[in-house]
Amino acid sequence: MRIKLLAIDDCKIIRQTVAHTLRDYDCAIMEACDGVAGLAIATRERPDVILLDYKMPVMDGSETLARLRAHPELKATPVIMLTAEARRPSVVKVAQLGVRDYLLKPFDSRILIEKLGRLVALKTKAENGVKPKRVNDPIHILVVDDEPAGVEQVRAGLTGTPWNVTGAWDIEHALGLCLAQEVDLVLASLELPKEGAHMLFQDLRGHAATAGIPVFGLCAKSAVGDPTCSQGAGFHGVIAMPVDGSELKTKVCGALKLETPSCGSRPGLLDD
Repeated sequence: MRIKLLAIDDCKIIRQTVAHTLRDYDCAIMEACDGVAGLAIATRERPDVILLDYKMPVMDGSETLARLRAHPELKATPVIMLTAEARRPSVVKVAQLGVRDYLLKPFDSRILIEKLGRLVALKTKAENGVKPKRVNDPIHILVVDDEPAGVEQVRAGLTGTPWNVTGAWDIEHALGLCLAQEVDLVLASLELPKEGAHMLFQDLRGHAATAGIPVFGLCAKSAVGDPTCSQGAGFHGVIAMPVDGSELKTKVCGALKLETPSCGSRPGLLDD
């Protein structure tokens, strides 16, 4: 059975490290940047285990933990507390909060896997029989852009592949499609109003069914060097518009780890 893990931490790098560490394991890794958002996700998704940062803005780890323990359906959920405080008094204080375990930051990936393995039946995707997708499979790609031309550019760039391209005009529409049907990868315009691409990324990471979907930002080629474009808030990367078909196909292969003898070995698929 697939494990549901919720990482509650205001540090984006820590959340990315958790996701990277567990990339080969069959688990849905949900993310929240503070305790309030984390409680909302935990209430909706019922995670099997929670990684909880001790010091956070809005609601810190101790208050979040207290509220989890007061919730009748979450009180037994195992919690691993993350803390940067290595001094013994601080570690003892964390341990006394009633968590199942704790982890000092920055942490060793092997230790994280070991501690999780004590609490849940953590198995690799291969052990759970999850077959990797192949480059010739009908991959489902969602393009989120309020300009129809963006969707058409991506569709034209993927000519010659068996991949399906669907368009969504705003983040509510996009999230609904991701929750209602299989979507393998999302391309979201970084020019959506009200930082729509970043909001969509956070929404996807807050649902177990969509937490693992790779997200790329779509950005005008002239703006790729702009920090607000390139940082991507955790995105897999940024794809310049107008789209370079060969680059796009290669990035899709890499993000989805598509199984091929060689990702570029089939003539006409990755070579324009």
